[in-house]
Amino acid sequence: MSNIKMFSILLALISTSLFADENTEGEDTTYTTRSTLMAITEKNVHRTLGGKNPAHLRSNGPFITADFLYWKAGIDGLEIATRNRINTTSTFLRTKELNLNAEWRPGLRLGFGWLFGNYDQWDLHANWTCFYDKATIRRGSRTSLVQTYTPSWSPILGPLVTRIHGAWNLHYNVLDLSVGRNYFISRKVALRPHVGLRGVWINLDYQAHYTSTLTALTSPSNDATSASSTAFKATNDFEGIGVRSGADLMWHFSNHFGISSKFSAALLYGHFDVDETFYGINLADGIPLNPLTEKYSNNLDRVRVNIEAFLGLFFETRLANGKYHFTLHAGYELSEWFQQNQLSAFNFSADTGSAIFLIPTGKDGDLGLQGLTISACFNF
Repeated sequence: MSNIKMFSILLALISTSLFADENTEGEDTTYTTRSTLMAITEKNVHRTLGGKNPAHLRSNGPFITADFLYWKAGIDGLEIATRNRINTTSTFLRTKELNLNAEWRPGLRLGFGWLFGNYDQWDLHANWTCFYDKATIRRGSRTSLVQTYTPSWSPILGPLVTRIHGAWNLHYNVLDLSVGRNYFISRKVALRPHVGLRGVWINLDYQAHYTSTLTALTSPSNDATSASSTAFKATNDFEGIGVRSGADLMWHFSNHFGISSKFSAALLYGHFDVDETFYGINLADGIPLNPLTEKYSNNLDRVRVNIEAFLGLFFETRLANGKYHFTLHAGYELSEWFQQNQLSAFNFSADTGSAIFLIPTGKDGDLGLQGLTISACFNF
């Protein structure tokens, strides 16, 4: 009998502790034994139990997203020339590689999704990112003996030039389709792990123009000096598709404000289409002003890695008595594409006959995008 009494007392104590959650605050929080056992007892900032409830204030239906991007692109390996400076006595030489600096420009990201409230709060989201950037450079020297430039891409563009002008244009398009679930993991922290597909189109156009004053040997005792112009044009296009996964984190200060962060990584298989054209001069025949055109193309399939990160602040609220939900994020975003630049620089071959044959030396580089992102989400 004593064992039966002890078991009855223990069962009563357990039942009492399960149902005594926060009724002392005057709230109607009556739950069944089953639902109490399945949820944690600490409420989140939206006054709902964490762990089993979504971070959304709207639990079902469509939503749209719109992001304003103010980004800047950077591409490794696109140096246009090396600047050479000599003092008036020719006793000191200083060299520096010249790069093309991109501009800060606006971009856009649009998306549409659906929150499945009847299926464990999973959501499906598709978005498109569109961004365009460009970079230019223009340098010249009136006194060629004091400052000259050495083209970076090939010797046939001129051993030394006095003026350079270059530009590149980047067209960046990304399509994402992801499946995720947004839920509270503690009273103030919400997490949305996600996985999906990513498709990308990245097109890069590059061109450089050089002007030089060269001296051609016309006879053993007579030299002729003339101006010449050379140019380099190239395209580096990439199309790929792959898998992407990551997580979004929201840390609530209150019901409306907090810190948000996002991180994702993608692995894509894609195709590179590379074309390069050199409009140079033939230095092997003793007549520097004799034009020479060299073309190079390369088509290759490669696997590339992309990582993205975001850190900023957010604001969220309910509208129309909770019928709609609005969220606004603002912060710094970074996207890095590894080994995206497949353009090659060229040097002379070992054979120095009447014709010039060029061999690629390689100039692989990464593509990085960074800047301000302002994102809005509206749940119907």
